[in-house]
Amino acid sequence: MSLVNYYQVLEVAPTADDETIKVAIRKQRREWRTRAAHPNAETRALAERMMQYVSDAERVLLNAAKRSDFDRQLAAHVETQPEDIAGPGGRDWVSLIRDHLAGGNFSAANYAARKATSEQPNFAEAWYLQGISSGMLGHVGDAEFEFGEAIRLDPKNAAYYGELAQLYVGEEQWGRAQENFRRANDLEPNNDFYRVGIAAMHVAQERPDLALPILEEAVKKNPENATYKMQLAVALIDYAESRFSKLGDGSLAILNSAQLELAESTVSRVRALNIKDHELNVEINVWSRAVADAERVLWAHPDNLTIFVVAFVASVIALFLIGVSTLVGVIGLIGVIAIPVFYVKYFRVPGYVREARQATKFERQTGIQPVKELA
Repeated sequence: MSLVNYYQVLEVAPTADDETIKVAIRKQRREWRTRAAHPNAETRALAERMMQYVSDAERVLLNAAKRSDFDRQLAAHVETQPEDIAGPGGRDWVSLIRDHLAGGNFSAANYAARKATSEQPNFAEAWYLQGISSGMLGHVGDAEFEFGEAIRLDPKNAAYYGELAQLYVGEEQWGRAQENFRRANDLEPNNDFYRVGIAAMHVAQERPDLALPILEEAVKKNPENATYKMQLAVALIDYAESRFSKLGDGSLAILNSAQLELAESTVSRVRALNIKDHELNVEINVWSRAVADAERVLWAHPDNLTIFVVAFVASVIALFLIGVSTLVGVIGLIGVIAIPVFYVKYFRVPGYVREARQATKFERQTGIQPVKELA
């Protein structure tokens, strides 16, 4: 029986430290979670299996004792090669590729794929599966060529373009990924998977405004699809952040009522999607606290209260002099009423107002502005 190589699953070296492994786990989860919504049933099944392998890798490799034991097993393990199980003559290499991919033996899958393409160089599916196995081994250049061969031999197969797009996603080559998602979508225009892929590339290229209409429609049509809901949540958050004010140090801030309303609606919408993703929920909790801080009305006392105290005391004294001078008394009365009203109105304010007062004029003018201020 083949031992699943968790280092291959995560595409990291056996010497990788814990932080490298954690980053790889997040990356692989994102990639395979996306493929879990793939239109091809075989790819969906592989994605589910890979998600399980990623979880197993996390459980084993981030535990020192379990990792040490796994490393000993891996060192003693001899991977089953295709020729060991295929039987003499007439080997069905493509079936073997799929079997090895399903079993997590990516090296053997790649070996079988090379045999298949060597014996049948015009078989597009063999090139496609070889590309998948090469990608899992981290051989990006090989995978790119192999998917290219599959496309050359069968240019009307949307899945081939889609898998090449996923390869580019893993390399953060957003433009190339988007182009291949578009080609797949042109071949299957009613396939939400490829349209969502295009939307995800808009988000990656900091254009969540272009992604939102696509994702809204996809989620409306597929309300139980966790992948589409996750993509929509990310786009909603990125769109809101793009509309906040940008401070001089590069951080974002809520500095007016329009930004606060957008933040509130974003938190509400993302929570309504009911996504079971720890990292996303942590981020939304941070957002919720930021919204609460922006809403909270507190005193923002000035650094020097003396001038207000003196003015108020003077107004009280003037009020008591009304019998001596009506004008002085009236001025005192106005002061006694106006000074506390002004103080409360100006210094007991929501958090976003306090933040805005501390920001520069340029910083306050960045991001979305209230309509009344633009009129």
